[in-house]
Amino acid sequence: MSPLHCLQAIPGFTNATINGRMACGSTGETFLVSRGDEEQYVLRLRFPGAKLFVPDPFAETRLSLLACQAGLAPEPVYCSADGQYSLRRYLPGNVWSDADLYADGGRQALGSLLARVHQLPVSGSSDGWAERALLRYSSVISHDVSTVLNAGLAALADLERLPALNALCHGDVVCGNVLHSSGSLRLIDWEYARIADPYFDLAAVLRHHRLDADASAELLDAYAAVTGDSPSQRRLGAWSSYYCALERLWLLALESYAPIQRR
Repeated sequence: MSPLHCLQAIPGFTNATINGRMACGSTGETFLVSRGDEEQYVLRLRFPGAKLFVPDPFAETRLSLLACQAGLAPEPVYCSADGQYSLRRYLPGNVWSDADLYADGGRQALGSLLARVHQLPVSGSSDGWAERALLRYSSVISHDVSTVLNAGLAALADLERLPALNALCHGDVVCGNVLHSSGSLRLIDWEYARIADPYFDLAAVLRHHRLDADASAELLDAYAAVTGDSPSQRRLGAWSSYYCALERLWLLALESYAPIQRR
């Protein structure tokens, strides 16, 4: 279906208009939508085959609603029955770049935001998603990635020796998913959201943005100031090792899996 056909299939949006494409990413593309003079929304369309990377297309709407109710995410409005397109309310603001993370107060602000997300009350527990993600990505890569896969599995084995932690996790904490709007920070693009160990989110932002020891400490100290707990270096180290393996396999899977095609 075209973006316009998807939009017109959403109740109450028959006469809405698409103002243009906002972004085209690895799993889909987003469009800015207007309804009336002031209401604006973001329409997300997933590419065929995106389930390799986003196995639960409904988690974004379901879990971002919890964060929205706490003022930490935009409001999810609609998700199609097959999960292939969804709509959320548009929030005006500035999407972060790396410069915002490295600016004075940037690490502290993001650390505090993550702590608030992870403290939201949720039910459920991690369901083995971390191992399944490694195996899914590995299964579509044509060459031998056993060394990377085994490194990720070894990190998970180390984590199994620690008490389980479960929290609402964004799953893709990078600067491009941080929005400064109306004087506060929010997280957008929740398609990788899940109930998981909160240290995965921490490891993701530290490793993805290659924060050095001092910058990492600033973010973690701000996180601990909200949660009241000192970060576990063993848990963070294991998730950091896991994230390195996951990121590598994700990139290789993206290169190898032909059905993921941009329009």
